[in-house]
Amino acid sequence: MQNEKILMTGLQLPVTDEETAISSIREFINGCRSRIIMFPERFVLEIYEDFRQSRLYDLLGEISAGRILIAGSVMEKDQEKFFNRSYIFNDGKLLGTQDKIIPYKMERGTISPGNVINIFASEFLTFSVAVCYDIDFPFFARISCMNDVDLIFNPSLIRHDFHAEWHQYVKSRALENRTAVFSVNSITDGLGGESIYVGTYGDGAGVRMAVLEAGRMKSLTVEHLSNSMKEMRIERLKEDPSTYSFPIKKIRY
Repeated sequence: MQNEKILMTGLQLPVTDEETAISSIREFINGCRSRIIMFPERFVLEIYEDFRQSRLYDLLGEISAGRILIAGSVMEKDQEKFFNRSYIFNDGKLLGTQDKIIPYKMERGTISPGNVINIFASEFLTFSVAVCYDIDFPFFARISCMNDVDLIFNPSLIRHDFHAEWHQYVKSRALENRTAVFSVNSITDGLGGESIYVGTYGDGAGVRMAVLEAGRMKSLTVEHLSNSMKEMRIERLKEDPSTYSFPIKKIRY
């Protein structure tokens, strides 16, 4: 559906054990009317052998009835490897998962990298899920937008002293691709929340950003206008050669 207004909420859950997370999610969800909900990256401390057998997984399916849920990410073992994996639900059912493609420095040697960018497409909304560090690099957003993505979700865990840089990455990915990015952080001490939504809109021949930030509130609710930038996004993709094999001429001096 073209240009539909979509109410979305990012819940800045503290990082905690599964039992406490379940209680916090149940408390919040009762009054939430948003069509899309997102949690931060690795909002639970547990490492799962099979996340689909957990009580948390059952709850996530339950609360996704009538909405899309980007359930942050969890650490999960899969065929003797560990992945930082985001679970995405739609209307009570698992829609798919997205593995973090570029493990952050402290994750290297423990977390195996994902190797697929999943695009979740419907008439309602086409989106992708960049897990935390993946938003720092142009490739994820560029490939997503080449496949008609209108909105990139970014469950994250960002130290408070790197919030300026994190916000800059989010803004850059949105502006350079004429898309929207919604990034959610935890309010755990040392992280400090400050989730951010960056949308883009046309202003004459140019493009500007619409930025909303959560501060240390429990959640950030925003309204996204789907497909409003589609024509400008297509034009931008045609303008950008997006290649790392461009001819180079070295000039000695």
